Amino acid sequence: MEILFKDIYNNVYLRQRIFCTFLNSDNGQRYNEICDLNWIILNKHFGLLGEKIKRNEYLFVSPECMTNTIYRIHDINLFILLYQRFHYYFIEPMKTLSNALEKNNVVAFNYLLEMVLQKDTQLNGSVLDFYRLFKACILYNDYKTLNQLFDLIENGRVHVSLLKKKIDDNDYLIPTLVIDVLEKKNKVSILKILNIKYDPLKVARDKTYIKIYDAAFHTGDIEIFTLVMEKYPIELDRIQYFILKSRYKISSNLYPLTEYLKKMKILENQYCIKGVDKMLLLYAFAEQDMDLFNKLIEKYPSEKDSLFKQLNLSNIKGSFSSLENVKGLLDLGVQVDKQCFIESLNSEATWDIFLYLSKCYSNKLLRGIDIGDFASAKKNMKLLRFLIESHPYYSMNQEFLKSDQHLSFYQSLLAHFPLSHYYLIECIGSTIKYGAMETFKYLYSLEKDLAQSIDISNLYYTAAVYSRNDFLLFLFEKNPDFKMPKGLITYASSSKTLDIIVKNGFDATKKTVNYCPSLHKIDIIHLISPLVSDKQDYFLNIIKLSIKQNKIQHFQTFLPFSANQDFAYEIGQIGNIEFLKIYQQYNPQTKYIRCFREAMQNGHLDMIKYLLDTLGFDYFLSEYQNHIKRLRNHILDSPGYNIVAYFKLYYQIIFKDYKDDNDS
Repeated sequence: MEILFKDIYNNVYLRQRIFCTFLNSDNGQRYNEICDLNWIILNKHFGLLGEKIKRNEYLFVSPECMTNTIYRIHDINLFILLYQRFHYYFIEPMKTLSNALEKNNVVAFNYLLEMVLQKDTQLNGSVLDFYRLFKACILYNDYKTLNQLFDLIENGRVHVSLLKKKIDDNDYLIPTLVIDVLEKKNKVSILKILNIKYDPLKVARDKTYIKIYDAAFHTGDIEIFTLVMEKYPIELDRIQYFILKSRYKISSNLYPLTEYLKKMKILENQYCIKGVDKMLLLYAFAEQDMDLFNKLIEKYPSEKDSLFKQLNLSNIKGSFSSLENVKGLLDLGVQVDKQCFIESLNSEATWDIFLYLSKCYSNKLLRGIDIGDFASAKKNMKLLRFLIESHPYYSMNQEFLKSDQHLSFYQSLLAHFPLSHYYLIECIGSTIKYGAMETFKYLYSLEKDLAQSIDISNLYYTAAVYSRNDFLLFLFEKNPDFKMPKGLITYASSSKTLDIIVKNGFDATKKTVNYCPSLHKIDIIHLISPLVSDKQDYFLNIIKLSIKQNKIQHFQTFLPFSANQDFAYEIGQIGNIEFLKIYQQYNPQTKYIRCFREAMQNGHLDMIKYLLDTLGFDYFLSEYQNHIKRLRNHILDSPGYNIVAYFKLYYQIIFKDYKDDNDS
């Protein structure tokens, strides 16, 4: 640990970044402010989460958290506690199961599946959802779970109707899944589904036969292919037709299967055999399987010259192992394209190959590659010199400059490839953000009287926001006549930065903007507020930003300055009940229909439950009957409305008995 600390501390870039982070932090979050479940999970504070659940403390949940982030929890006991507390977010079983698979959360999947099976001993769900569940297993390579699902079919736990229905415009469930599983080439799962005893292995469409045999052929497995022929028997000439259509996707590991098919006289059409053998030749050479290549080339000696012209240097295994190897392959007639140049640039060891290819092939190939970007991204001085000496027409797109480590490279680079004014300002701003002072000074020196050529206000803003006080002093010193950027005072994130701005020309008698670009520490906000032209408007912006960023302490501190303002809309958008409770103390007479509406539209179920529990259902009906009806109809009847399905269902349950005279 001590060695690691010394390594980090002695790294100037890392040390500056760490100190800067501490300097600009808002002193972290207080315990009572940490209630955002999404944030807790993303930052892996699982011990803290367990403690808050144990104490039954408030947790703010969002649709994003309940449909995505929660499945990052692999501690089954913690997941069950959250499930039990927020069970009303899990009313779509197939959706929740798919989400668990997507996050590769097997323990959550098994628990949720068990919950489904307890309620429904024989799955009667939508065939489309069930199919998607299988697809999710296949997509995320979760074959253990996939095999469990196959066992449900085998054991009769899946309702027969699910297996008999078609999947959209495709075929029946089982043959459609057979194709998907075959394409993934997981033998255990393939054999499991092909050996399912239930009958819906029948195929409704001819295209399905083609896909099944195509996928089975490309597994290269004799056992699997013969099992497919047994389960889906068709005429031999059709099998040859399917194989012939597949020849352009053949790889060298198919040789044992093709030989078996020839031996069994399943593959006997000479045109088909030749097409398959030629593709096997190509892939054998590309994979450098010379035993197979030499075995096949004896049958087609006249094809040798044309064969190599179909191969690309970058697709041949080990082709860039040495310059001599490259020369030998090119002498055979192997082709070169842009990818070959890119491959040769990926390592210092292949630099001689790059030079050789550049010498032998036209500049057209080089022009199609962002070699300048390669040089800049990899800080490759050899490539930079090559460009300067041989190809001065290249335009350069430098990445942002994050440290002084590669200053010498950029000095050479920019001496030959000057930046535009706009991009120069962007790069200078990046050096301020990351604290690369020497690179900052160098870039700034490239343009005489920079402030006269282009607006440099953003440089001041960046220095203020990140408390880069040395950079800010440099800017003030170099540009004594430059008009102070509008609202710069509100960007200051430390007392020292604020002091520098005040001492370098800030005129408190002139109006400044009241916009708050970021939420600073509370004490800094108190220091800035006397300097703005409209303190109330400034605090209004602070409060809205604190709601947006879930900063309860800021909200509670500055709400008294704008207590008569209506924040129900913003609170409803975020959905944090703690904000609503604090706001109700200061403004109990607020009409909460806007809060209710925004919570509905953003899927904040807990806030809706809280509003109904505290204000009562009659509160909304007695004062907002017309609005409730319009909102209900809009949500339930409009498919384009962005509301999650669990909330549609909840709304329907809550308001199912409400009708007015115009309801049908």
